[in-house]
Amino acid sequence: MSEHNRSANFVPGYLDSVSGEWVLSRFRDGSPAPVHVLDGLPPTWVARRDAAGNVVQTRPGIVSGFVRDGLFYTREEAVLALC
Repeated sequence: MSEHNRSANFVPGYLDSVSGEWVLSRFRDGSPAPVHVLDGLPPTWVARRDAAGNVVQTRPGIVSGFVRDGLFYTREEAVLALC
């Protein structure tokens, strides 16, 4: 599915369902990630990290999905947008 999303200009991202804020998926160094990566999330969105500092759990309400044209789409919404 992700390969179809890329061709339709969808970019992996995350939504804080409480605040409505969304961010693009990023690597730990802040560079854009072509897939869903947790390590680049804002620190306040992270619930737990392992000993190496990798994100192993987000706080409740963080949703993975896609961003296109400044709007966040859940995975289901992205699928429907492609139909």
